[in-house]
Amino acid sequence: MAPNSLYIQSHHTPRDFEDFPMVSSLIDPRTKWWKINAIRALILPFEADTILKIPLSQNLVEDKLIWLGNKRGVFSVKSAYFIAAKILEKKDRGESSSGDPNTQLWKNLWKLKLPAKIKIFAWRACVNGLPVFVNMVEKGIHFGYDCPVCGEEPESLLHALISCDFALSVWSLWQDCPMHLLLNMKDFAGLVHQFCSSSNVAQLEPFFAISWYIWYNRNLLAHNEDGLPPLQIWEMARSIVEDYQEAISVNLIAEQQPNGGWEAPSFFKVNVDGASSLDGLGSGGTTYRVVAALSKALPLHYPAAWTELFAMEQGVILAQEMTLSKVIFESDAILVIQAISQDLWQRNKPFGSKDSTCKIIVLKLLLSPHEKGLQQGSP
Repeated sequence: MAPNSLYIQSHHTPRDFEDFPMVSSLIDPRTKWWKINAIRALILPFEADTILKIPLSQNLVEDKLIWLGNKRGVFSVKSAYFIAAKILEKKDRGESSSGDPNTQLWKNLWKLKLPAKIKIFAWRACVNGLPVFVNMVEKGIHFGYDCPVCGEEPESLLHALISCDFALSVWSLWQDCPMHLLLNMKDFAGLVHQFCSSSNVAQLEPFFAISWYIWYNRNLLAHNEDGLPPLQIWEMARSIVEDYQEAISVNLIAEQQPNGGWEAPSFFKVNVDGASSLDGLGSGGTTYRVVAALSKALPLHYPAAWTELFAMEQGVILAQEMTLSKVIFESDAILVIQAISQDLWQRNKPFGSKDSTCKIIVLKLLLSPHEKGLQQGSP
């Protein structure tokens, strides 16, 4: 650091010094060395001896700002970001080490088997973050305290979700409801803490589900819509808990099933297509994914439907040559699909339902070497 950036601390300051003299005032700018007499008059003897032994730069450069966030000494947003992140990290560690009284509450809340919207609602309720009228009036957003449901008392969080007459009528439908806790608590977060610190922790899921639907009904009435009866609210809350937990159990069973690896399907698929080029030559082709592929040029230019039909014929022939028993034929030519389907219908009676898009035909080939056409097989 430069001499004019440091102050002198002394019990006795001469009159010719300013109130807060800098170290640079002890250096003679001409000789670029200490002012020996001034130092001995200002500083204690043992300190003065130490100061006079300090070598001074002959350049006496001007002060400049140095950024301590990186080695270059130059400010950058990136280095400031890392400093801020470290400060926040230390702050978080300090809070957790001191013990957050809501730690166990948050752990229980986020592990609940409930939809995310209900867990987020529960978190907002625990921090008194719901827009009840009392909170809105305090922030200057609303001009009335009265509950939109009963209209008899100011709408606080505890009133809206617990002590309102309508809310109590919903809670009474829950047979396992710890009504003594609901009626004796003066704070919603304190009520949830009671659930977490007792044997009632398993009841947090129906508790928050019912609370969410009570709040949902409150919002309907607050926005001048028709409300729901207490029994319907209770049934909806009960159903969402049961349905969500059932869905989770199904997913868990599916995840726990051993994965035996990929298994080849019991049938083969033939995708056929035909095309005609502008020079008059036609081509037809059929592909077996992974198994085989075939492309064949036609000697003349044929109509599009004929070209597609030739491609289908080559696919059937190739399937017969490879002795494949179960085959799905796919083509994007609707006329070909309709013609083949109608022919099979007339020759062999109905062989099953046809796909509504007329793009997929499911056939079983009778694979005798002398077969010339398609015959209906049993599924």
